Amino acid sequence: MSKHYRKETDCLNCGSTITGKFCSNCGQENLETHENFWHFLSHNLGHYFHVDSKFFKSIVPLLTKPGYLTNEYSAGRRASHFPAASMYLFVSLIYFILFFKQQSFISVEPDKVQKSKTEVSDTTKVLGIDIVNKKNSSNKAKVDSSDIENYFQGKKNYTVEKYEKEQMALKPSEKDNFVEHFINKRLIKVFNGRESQEHFVDTFVHNIPKMMFLLLPLFAVGLRLFFYQSKQFYVEHLVHSLHLHTFIFFLFSSYILLSFLPLSHAVTDWLILIVMLISLWYIYRSLRTVYKQGRARTLIKMFFLYVFYVISLTISLGLMALITFAIV
Repeated sequence: MSKHYRKETDCLNCGSTITGKFCSNCGQENLETHENFWHFLSHNLGHYFHVDSKFFKSIVPLLTKPGYLTNEYSAGRRASHFPAASMYLFVSLIYFILFFKQQSFISVEPDKVQKSKTEVSDTTKVLGIDIVNKKNSSNKAKVDSSDIENYFQGKKNYTVEKYEKEQMALKPSEKDNFVEHFINKRLIKVFNGRESQEHFVDTFVHNIPKMMFLLLPLFAVGLRLFFYQSKQFYVEHLVHSLHLHTFIFFLFSSYILLSFLPLSHAVTDWLILIVMLISLWYIYRSLRTVYKQGRARTLIKMFFLYVFYVISLTISLGLMALITFAIV
């Protein structure tokens, strides 16, 4: 259906002079403001399907030509491809929906209570904090050791209210300082009972998508460090990082969809192996395509990049765990 363009050359959006069908200043199309329903529908649906077709035209080379879209971006051919960030958001959204759907069938195992007890105990030792009796003062109200044991075992004998009352009974010099007071309260809330522990784990897992917004730029830093000879700007490495993660999430989404089928353990193990091999092959081919280095050098840098990624992932998970611990 043909569009109805205005005869006037003034842009209705910004007032600039229009020399063609679009304003060179703001980009608005110089269409008649009074259009019938069919013109309105065709214009908006046409725009939607145009964007939709760009996505499918981009996802195919992303899956079949590792590094191709990144090179297209670096070469300046960007209008004909779907933006890397938008593609990542769309594919990662599908992946995390499937991931949480899969995890909804998994409950916290009973033995995780004991594991949590050990982890919290180790944490408090590292921080130098003794929840029960940090000063060993004879005048300080002491918490019965069985209460601490019970609260770690998932019972609710020891609560924040009880901790606060004991703190109020102490002299000002014997009370926990601000940091210790905050951490002790969070430990009691988080680990006082199985439901609290499950809520902490559930909140942490649901914050993983947000963690990716830290991990993606960190991985781009690793690409910049290990492939500095390419003379590419950081943003180009970031686009490469987005493309790599988009493919990985697409591959993992496919695996999760297959895992919903009644497959045997042997078939599942083979699927996991195939997914890992495809991931490694794709990353290797993408690195070679984008940075154009030899096989041996690429493999060596790929290994150190993997180590860098594990460190970045650990840092990101640690920060997300601390944030979850502070707000849950």
